Amino acid sequence: MGGLLAVLLASHFPAGRLALLAPAFQFTNRLLPWSFLISPFVHRIRWKVTATQEISDNDLAALSREYWQWRYPRQGASYLRLRRMAVRALPRVTSDTLIIAGAADRNVPLCVVPYVESRMTSALTRHVVYEGASHLLFTGPDSHAIRSQ
Repeated sequence: MGGLLAVLLASHFPAGRLALLAPAFQFTNRLLPWSFLISPFVHRIRWKVTATQEISDNDLAALSREYWQWRYPRQGASYLRLRRMAVRALPRVTSDTLIIAGAADRNVPLCVVPYVESRMTSALTRHVVYEGASHLLFTGPDSHAIRSQ
């Protein structure tokens, strides 16, 4: 959601340059649009965590247990409202923009890059896609390889 917030801020307070890391203007969760309907009735929904590797870091294991295995419809509805505001703000962003995305991101699909680029009025818009990188570009399992580039 940081990319959405950055776009909203840049649309009101122009900056010279803007970097968007895996901006969540698109999403892969097909149940997310239903958040508005179920949020008044359901606090949280258990979700199967489909990790591709064993979690050896204690902090990440705790996140997996306490946070990632749940979906919160009220927060999903808030995200959708924020996303709608950010989409409307995209044409007002005039900052030179760098969009960074991971090709293996299971949350934000790569189609977000042309989506954002086509809606911004920036004089210069560039993008970088890291092959094999997940949504957690600089803190996830691929972060060391990405930071070394």
